[in-house]
Amino acid sequence: MLFDKWFPASISTFSGDIDFVFYLIFYIVGFWFLLTEGLIIYSLIRHRKGKAAFFDGSGKRQSSWILIPAAVVLLLDLAIDYAGGQVYDKVKIETPDHIDLQVLVTAQQYGWFFTYPGEDNVLGTSDDIIFDEDAGAVPLHIPVGKVVQLHLKSADVIHSFFVPELRLKQDIVPGRIIPVWFQVTKKYLRKEPYEIACAELCGFGHHTMRAFLVVQTEEEFTGWLKEQAEEQW
Repeated sequence: MLFDKWFPASISTFSGDIDFVFYLIFYIVGFWFLLTEGLIIYSLIRHRKGKAAFFDGSGKRQSSWILIPAAVVLLLDLAIDYAGGQVYDKVKIETPDHIDLQVLVTAQQYGWFFTYPGEDNVLGTSDDIIFDEDAGAVPLHIPVGKVVQLHLKSADVIHSFFVPELRLKQDIVPGRIIPVWFQVTKKYLRKEPYEIACAELCGFGHHTMRAFLVVQTEEEFTGWLKEQAEEQW
């Protein structure tokens, strides 16, 4: 596909659905753009020596040149809206019945900080494993093939959590905790981390606000989380 060379790897279970919407828009708009520009160029060449004429557009034949293309554009627009709405519902509205891991993500000028549940597997309890500003820039570790839900919150201004490979982007509004979910497919288990960027201009140091997503096997993740718990407790 054309976008395969332009887009980063799509590593989540729903990233292919989001890419499909991009393809749909690109090919529909591209087709009509080329057709329209082709007709304009043809008309310029074909009628370059002709005289200008005025048409008031009152006749049925003249009106059809406006109404028929408008109807086609409307139908195609509705098709794009429907496809986009289906994907939006899947990614933003519907949540999987079973969540394997929940992580609290705190955005703060200018860094990302993560809190994992402890042995009780519940966030907001005394055994939480907290990586805050004092802990430094700790990557977000997640197990491959598991459904992960992030609870996004801001400690100051509006930020935006963005991982291009996941096809996941969500604005973070102060005063709210916004849930998002994803599941990395096993095909994309690798040692190199994926970048987490802030996609919202959040201040003078916005360009420095980045972290990394580390995808591990379930065994590696469990071992890593246990080590972190032992260090904190």
